[in-house]
Amino acid sequence: QAQAIMAAQKAAQAAAIAAQAPKPSLGPPSRIYVGSVYFEIGEKEIEQVFASFGPVKNVSMIPSPETAGKHKGYGFVEFEKPESAAQAIQVMNGFELGGRALKVGWANSALNTPAGFGQADVPSANAAASAAAVAAAAQLGFTGTPGTALSPALAAAQQALQGGSIQGGLASEER
Repeated sequence: QAQAIMAAQKAAQAAAIAAQAPKPSLGPPSRIYVGSVYFEIGEKEIEQVFASFGPVKNVSMIPSPETAGKHKGYGFVEFEKPESAAQAIQVMNGFELGGRALKVGWANSALNTPAGFGQADVPSANAAASAAAVAAAAQLGFTGTPGTALSPALAAAQQALQGGSIQGGLASEER
């Protein structure tokens, strides 16, 4: 009985210490899901395109066990700032890269973002990031095509670029 009392006291002390420990603050998410990625596009290319929205901490494409060196067509991009992630979702969801319309959203749909978080506060910033994403895609030999949710500024930026396009995995020069 004395041992049970001592064990209960130790458990109570441990609980009190744990309650006083600083809790990690869960701020807005900065990790996004990127799906429907063309299989020839690698992590480095995804990072280059998404870096248009802000510094990227990590890119991880999910490897395919059936094909060595290839991914399953989806992965995750983590930004240093949540605002960059929100802007990337807003601009890149529906963006056609390598002949496939990307599906971009929050990595964990169970995370509730604050009301209004991720809404376009500065349309010109979205236009500039859109143009930078198109430029990055063009430098990689891909021509991004705006999805239905993208701004006319993206379409104008894309038309201004004269890069290659990818069809069937082969880069070709458009003339």
